[in-house]
Amino acid sequence: MGATRRQLLIGTAAGLATSGARAEALDVRTGDLIFHTSRSGQSAAIMWATKSLLSHCGMVRVYRGARYVIEARGPVQVTPFDTFVRRGRWGRYLVQRVPDLDDEARRRVWKAAKAYLGRPYDGLFLFGNRAIYCSELLWLAYRHIGLELGTIETAGALDVDNVIVDQVLQKRWRRHPSCRGLAHLEACKARLLAQPMITPEALADDERLATVFDNYPLGLR
Repeated sequence: MGATRRQLLIGTAAGLATSGARAEALDVRTGDLIFHTSRSGQSAAIMWATKSLLSHCGMVRVYRGARYVIEARGPVQVTPFDTFVRRGRWGRYLVQRVPDLDDEARRRVWKAAKAYLGRPYDGLFLFGNRAIYCSELLWLAYRHIGLELGTIETAGALDVDNVIVDQVLQKRWRRHPSCRGLAHLEACKARLLAQPMITPEALADDERLATVFDNYPLGLR
């Protein structure tokens, strides 16, 4: 990603501020994927590494006329849809849908996501352990119905060679199973860079998804 896009990514907060469309008027369905720009401490590192403003995601659930989002934020939990939207920066969010899902498939993908309720958050972004991170939750739920969304990448394929990402790694690397017994981060970095992961941007970039709603400025997510 070139310098121009990096400058836009870091410097567009004022232009992003918006009241946006009324969330309560949006036609969403169970199984839809929703993305926003998180206010969490690791959000800047995720945005820089992926060159995207999409740093958090969840799955929509519509039940008896009410709308919710299941998300891995702390433990996996269910949040009111409007609360999820308000937590994102600048009032911006993206909703995407797997086209042509029937009611049974929507029920199954929700049930698959719901099975992870209460799981702790995975700040190490590992596959195959008990803890779960946001995009992993969605990927696992859809894999359950035979659809692997997005592209799994290694950490080394992302832009992790910068101070923003390094600050997060400095706080967490000692807990990583690949780094046990090592004296410092640099000794572990090659192992970390080989780690596979699925990012919010990789999910959102799947060409099979149809956009339901997107109020990010054109070219700035």
